[in-house]
Amino acid sequence: MTDFQLGARDSFRLIHWLILGALTTVQFLNILDFIVIMPLGPLFLDGMKLTTEQFGAVVASYGYASSAAGVLAAGWIHRTPRRTTALLLVALFACSSYLCYVAPDFWTLVLARCFTGACGGLISSIVLSIVSDVFPESRRGFAMGILMTSFSMASVVGVPFGLWLADWSSSAQRPFYYLALACIPAWLVLFFVLPHIARPHSDHAGGYWRTMTRILVEPAHAWALLFTAVLVFQTFLIVPYLATYFVKNVGLPKEQLAWIYVFGGGATFFSMPIIGRIADRFGKPRTYVWIACLAIFPTIAIPLLPPMASWGCTMITTFYFILTSARMVPGQAMVSSVPAPELRAGFLSLSGSVQAFSTGMAASVSALIVQQATDGQLERLWFAGVLGAIFFALSLLLVSKLKPFPSAP
Repeated sequence: MTDFQLGARDSFRLIHWLILGALTTVQFLNILDFIVIMPLGPLFLDGMKLTTEQFGAVVASYGYASSAAGVLAAGWIHRTPRRTTALLLVALFACSSYLCYVAPDFWTLVLARCFTGACGGLISSIVLSIVSDVFPESRRGFAMGILMTSFSMASVVGVPFGLWLADWSSSAQRPFYYLALACIPAWLVLFFVLPHIARPHSDHAGGYWRTMTRILVEPAHAWALLFTAVLVFQTFLIVPYLATYFVKNVGLPKEQLAWIYVFGGGATFFSMPIIGRIADRFGKPRTYVWIACLAIFPTIAIPLLPPMASWGCTMITTFYFILTSARMVPGQAMVSSVPAPELRAGFLSLSGSVQAFSTGMAASVSALIVQQATDGQLERLWFAGVLGAIFFALSLLLVSKLKPFPSAP
């Protein structure tokens, strides 16, 4: 164990907070790039004259590209230096975000989103690998909770600022320009804070196919990958269209749309570390089951909302954000504990690939389900919500199949 790797009974030191802060900063930009495009849906539909099917394809393209990149990387990423790989991916991610800004039409935007998805998916995998290497299983729930506050910060700070920039410049693509610029200081933070991490030793080192075979033939890995797919699919059936639904169907003014993300993200900023501690204390499977059961209700209710006041929309979506985000903390902690240490990076890359593919599939399925009426309102989103609730229930059946690796640190 190196001087920065945490033991099961050790207290957090400054180096651990710095590592978590650096990784959370990078993950913040990564998640912001992914989620900011969804509340920009009304602007893409009106400004770039995209149809709901085309907008669904833009969202899905990120997931499919991220999935393909994860599959290609799964066989070798465990043999690459964590620090070097992270720095390279963040640099490429900055370039891809800039391409999203300059894309002139639908097809070039799809290609730019594919490039971004490939970089973003691998960033998530390497970040999760570093967290799993540094923090033992008994402390990983809290570490994951801190890392996942990046979603909260992206919602509280990034999404409202992105919406303001898009509205101010009358361009749905403008936020991606500033996102690319923000990657520069994030890269510098990572460069100065992230230590060199020794790769876990393996007596079974081999090439790409041998590594992939070792990952895929293990039944515990297969269950974890299936759980990952279900975990993501259930959410992204309705999330890409939430902003458009609240504007077109519920009657929320565009200028008040950002408040949904401010309050929802702000609530999860405080709730996710708490959920992490609860998961470490009472068990990650039990914590996940309770949260997933509660999350079924808003998943069904939100697509059925009638026109209402802005404060009502904000309360309901805040409750939804808290629950859907909270379940990811014990869920990701359980999945990251399944593989052996020497296979962890490769497995998490493949897991990220499955997660991204599931995101793309969910966006594609919802694009087929959801239709836009002549008056601009979205139709049949309720069906996507019911389907999401079914997958919530399915995920509960898979929790018992997730067994941590016996020697997980």
